[in-house]
Amino acid sequence: MKSVKRSRNDPVVRLQDTVRPLLLAPLGAVVVFAALGLAPGRGLPGLAFLIAMVWGYSLAAASVLVLPVLILAPRLRRPRLWVALPWGAVAAVVSGAAVTGTPHLYVPFSIAGAASGLLFAVASARTRTSTGSTTRQL
Repeated sequence: MKSVKRSRNDPVVRLQDTVRPLLLAPLGAVVVFAALGLAPGRGLPGLAFLIAMVWGYSLAAASVLVLPVLILAPRLRRPRLWVALPWGAVAAVVSGAAVTGTPHLYVPFSIAGAASGLLFAVASARTRTSTGSTTRQL
């Protein structure tokens, strides 16, 4: 598989076009927490509560830790995988430490954050740029 290098002249994604990838990214964390058995209950009510809890928490963390970076660094609106995975993991651990303060949750939070970062990178790679191209560059 041939990798495509980005140049400085590549068009950037408009800030409003990153809303959909930011809204989809928490699904990665939901899948990880459900797979790890960290849902706060059994069945559909437990899963619905997990989705609501993780989605709200992730969007709050993204508004504090991700959105300012996307505003200041437009090139990161379409991040590479090697940037998105650790960025998501660090954002999840930092926000988790601020809210819970319990070290035993750092590993599940980092895995869930990396999954959210991965989903954000894939979703943002498929968004249109200011010139209308939808080239996928991961």
